[in-house]
Amino acid sequence: FPLKIPKLKSRKMCSHAPSESTSLLPHATIRNSTSLLFRRPRKILSALNEVIGFGSKKTKENVAKNDAASQSNVSLVTEFNSDEEESENKVPVSKWVRDLYSLHSIAIIMSYFSVGVVLTFTTVPVTFYLIEELGASSTQFAVYTIVCKLPWSFKVIFGFVSDAFPIKGLRRLPYLIIGWTLHITSFLLLALLVRPSVQWVIGGAFTSACGYLLSDVMTDSILVERTKLECYNSRGTLQASGYIARAFGSMVGSMFGAILFNEPEWGWGLTINAIFLMNALVPLVCVLPFIPYLKETVKVTSNSSVKTVLKGHWSAIWNLVQRRVVWQPMLFVYIYNAMMVPNAAWNNFLIEGLHFKDFNLGMIGIAGSVTAWLGLVIYKKYFMRSNWRNVYISTTIFNIAVSTMQIVLILGWNKCVRIPDLAFAVGDDAAQDFLMSMQFLPVVIMYAAICPDGTEGTSYAMLTTLSNIADTVGFVIGDLLTQVFDTSNESLASHKWDGLLKLTLLTSFLQVVPLSLIRLLPSNKEEQRKMQKNQESSKIGGAVFMIVMVFSILFSIAEALYEIYL
Repeated sequence: FPLKIPKLKSRKMCSHAPSESTSLLPHATIRNSTSLLFRRPRKILSALNEVIGFGSKKTKENVAKNDAASQSNVSLVTEFNSDEEESENKVPVSKWVRDLYSLHSIAIIMSYFSVGVVLTFTTVPVTFYLIEELGASSTQFAVYTIVCKLPWSFKVIFGFVSDAFPIKGLRRLPYLIIGWTLHITSFLLLALLVRPSVQWVIGGAFTSACGYLLSDVMTDSILVERTKLECYNSRGTLQASGYIARAFGSMVGSMFGAILFNEPEWGWGLTINAIFLMNALVPLVCVLPFIPYLKETVKVTSNSSVKTVLKGHWSAIWNLVQRRVVWQPMLFVYIYNAMMVPNAAWNNFLIEGLHFKDFNLGMIGIAGSVTAWLGLVIYKKYFMRSNWRNVYISTTIFNIAVSTMQIVLILGWNKCVRIPDLAFAVGDDAAQDFLMSMQFLPVVIMYAAICPDGTEGTSYAMLTTLSNIADTVGFVIGDLLTQVFDTSNESLASHKWDGLLKLTLLTSFLQVVPLSLIRLLPSNKEEQRKMQKNQESSKIGGAVFMIVMVFSILFSIAEALYEIYL
C-alpha cells in the first residue's frame, strides 16, 4: 500500500497562554507510531492511518484524552491541516475553530443572532399589548420584566447539566437543540391563543426565556472552549464577534417589532398572535439548517457514575470560587450591577404621561439596539487593550449625566428649546445602551480567561449568572421603589409626576456608589493573568460568593412569585 506521510509545515508560534487540556501532542503521536515499526503490520497500518488521516485533504481527528474535574474522559478534537496555526502548547488548531463564519461554525453566529432577535422583537408589541389592551399596571409590567430576566439567573444550572451529563458524547449541541425547541413551542402556544391573558403572556415569556437561554449558554460554552485556542494577544476576539452578532440581531428585532406591530398609528400591521408566530419561527429558519454542520472541539466519553461526576464538578466549582482572581472582581461586578437600579415606571410614563405610541417606543428600542451594536464594534476595534477600570469609570460618569437628563423630559424643559419628546427620549436611551455595551466586553473576556478546562459551561455560566442575578436584584429594587413613590398609571396620566421625579433622581445617583470599589477589578488582561498565577484563595471569599448567588436567586424568585400571586 503506497502511504505517504504529509510533511507538517513549520509555522510561526503565536503568543498563547499554556493550556492544561491536552495531554497527548501531535509530535508525540508520530513518535509513538514509529515505535510500532517492530510490531505487527496491522498495528503499523493503524498508527500510520491515525497520523495520515483520510480523504483528499488528508485530515483526521486526533483525540487526546484528558481527565477533567468531572472524572470524565474529555477529548480535545483537533484536525491536521497544512494551513493551521499552532499555539505555544503545540496543539494544532483548524481554521474553522477560529472562523465563526465557516460552515462548521456558522451555527454559533446564527444562534447569537437569533437570541438577539427574540430578545427584542416582541418588546414593543408585548409592552403595548399588556398595557393598552389588557390594562396591565406598573407592578404587573414590572413582573413581566422580572420573569423575562429571571431565567438569566438559571444559566449556571444549564451549564452544569451540559458539563456533567453529555448526550451521546456531546455536551453542547443536543442542549442547543433542546433550548430552541422549548422557545419555539412556547411562542407557538401563545400564537394559538385568541387573546392571551397577562398570566399566559408572563408564563410563555418565562418558558421561552428558559429555552433560548439554554441555547445561549451552549453557544457561550462552545465559544469559551474555542477562546482558549486563540492567541493570547487576540484573546477575546471570538467573544466580541459573537456578541456583536447578538447585538445586530437585537437591532433587527427592534426594527421589525416596531414596524410590523403598528396598526393604531399606520392603519396596518400584524396582530399580536402573528408576532408570537414570527418570534417562534426565527430560530427555526436561522439556526436549525446549520445545526448538522456544527462541530464541537471537545468530545466526552465518560464511564463514571452520576455521583462521581457530580462530586467532581462540585469540587472544581468550589475550588474556582475560592480563588481571589474570581471572588474579588465578582464582588465589584455584583455590587455595580445591583446598584444600576432602573426606573421601573419609565415605560408607563412614556405611554400614559407622554402618550407615546407603539411606533415611538419602537424607535427608542431601535436606537438603543443600534448604539449597543456600535458600542461593541467600537470597543472591539479600538479599546480591546484599554484599561478596564478606566472604561468603567468613564462610562459610569457619562451614564449618570445621561440618566439625569430624564429629569429634563419630566419637567418639559426640552420643549423650551423646541426638542420633541420623542427625539429627547431616543437620544437618552441610545446613549445609555451605548455606554452599557462598552462595559460588557471587558467582563466577559475576564470570565472566559478564568474558566477551568472541562467545566467551561458551568464556570462561565456561573460567573455570568452572578452578574445577571445582580441585574435582576436591581430590577427588583426598582420595582419595590415604585411602591414607595407614587408612579401609578392614574398619577402618570393626570400629570402628577412628583413621584416619578424623585424616583429618577434616586436611581440616577445610586450609580456612583459602586465606583468606590473599582480597585477590586483588574485593570487589564495582564493584571488578571498575574492574579491567576498567584493562586491565592480564600474559603471565606468562596463561601460568600456561593451564599450571595443562592440567596439572590431565591430572593428574586420569591419577589416575582409574590407580585404575581399576591
